[in-house]
Amino acid sequence: MSNKLSTHLTQRAGLSHRLQRAINMLQKSNVELTYEIAQALEKNPLLETTNDSGAEAISHNETRLSRERGEEIEEESWIENIPDKVNILSEELEWQLSLMQLPEQDKKIGSIIIGALNTDGLLTLTLEEILGIARSISEKYKRIEKPQIERILKIIQMFHPTGVAARNLQECLILQLTAMSASTPLRKQALSVVTHHMDILAKNDLVAIGKLTKLKNKDVNDLLKLIRSLNPRPGANQSRDHTEYIAPDLVARKGKRGWEVRLNEHAIPQVSINKDYVDLLRSSGEESDIGYLKENLSEAQWLLRSIETRNSTLLSVGQFIVSYQSAFLDKGDVEMRPLNLKTIADSIEVHPSTISRITRHNFLATPSGLFPMKYFLSGNIRNVLGQGTISTTAIKSLIKEITMSEDPKKPLSDSKIVHLIEKRNIKIARRTVAKYRSLMAIPSSNQRKSLARLKL
Repeated sequence: MSNKLSTHLTQRAGLSHRLQRAINMLQKSNVELTYEIAQALEKNPLLETTNDSGAEAISHNETRLSRERGEEIEEESWIENIPDKVNILSEELEWQLSLMQLPEQDKKIGSIIIGALNTDGLLTLTLEEILGIARSISEKYKRIEKPQIERILKIIQMFHPTGVAARNLQECLILQLTAMSASTPLRKQALSVVTHHMDILAKNDLVAIGKLTKLKNKDVNDLLKLIRSLNPRPGANQSRDHTEYIAPDLVARKGKRGWEVRLNEHAIPQVSINKDYVDLLRSSGEESDIGYLKENLSEAQWLLRSIETRNSTLLSVGQFIVSYQSAFLDKGDVEMRPLNLKTIADSIEVHPSTISRITRHNFLATPSGLFPMKYFLSGNIRNVLGQGTISTTAIKSLIKEITMSEDPKKPLSDSKIVHLIEKRNIKIARRTVAKYRSLMAIPSSNQRKSLARLKL
């Protein structure tokens, strides 16, 4: 009785462990899957590779295509879209964070903040959004409150380079002035002007600045020189030569019949069961060999099934995304359609959590570049003109396009941006423009004017 119960519990524990591993397999990128396979090959003599694919990924931190495949590399246009420089700001900030004597929870929040910085080193998420991400990570983080997020942000804002993790241009300049020695000439006056009179600074009104600071003309000019010596983009120079790239999990190409998607089979080793070794163990007749065979054969078969399930699900998700977002692939961000996890899950008949795992770390290569699969998931806002909904990605793209093409000396207000977007039959509220402009770390019109003057 006791033995049967023990066996039953052991089987249930084993199934539970394998189920957890199978679920975990779904979210593995090609790099992670290659390491999983490498470990299995070391432990299980019944497994063998049937090609050399993925060999470099086993010995390096990231998967690279073999240089022997010169023709294939030329075919893959997504490689041409990989930048020559890679921003390493996050690596440096993570290193500084690791040196801090902070609880695990605080360091996790710090990593979320660092991950939300753009290449200029500015924060692209609100404190509320960071709070939401932190709470979603684990049950033990549910009690995190906004003041804790703000406290960790203040810590990161003390890191090098000075001005990093600022939420806007004004805060970036304040952080740099605050970090200067108190004996720095005109520091106090410059800090006052930046903190309270950015509008006057944007107009470059020397007379008004002189009255506010009670400084003579020469000193006002020196004050402006001090402000212009600050770096409005503290993270921009944190880069290094790009010598590695991420091998995509899926590759999308447009053929005669439209967009097609395939697995990038060159990125991971192809694995099979060594039948000769299985036959050898079976013929030995030794009880210990039979037990050893059953254990390893079961594990090998499970691995092959898990890889097949992972690849099949990944391909189904990729095919749906590419079909659904074909207009984006043809025309760019402005054509991105609203898409959520449930829509994909309902289409391929799996749970939304499975889609979440699949899209979390995997990449899709297209002729336009390499995209994380989660990039194709976009929220939506309602078009006030009554023409359905618009993806947040499309709105952000329009705002970015408009602000980048404006006259730097006469930056557009949020109201004017709304007017220009409306010409495309899209009507959104001014506060919506302000929200997404802020999320993309695009300064207000006054701040953009100040930034233009600082670049002079």
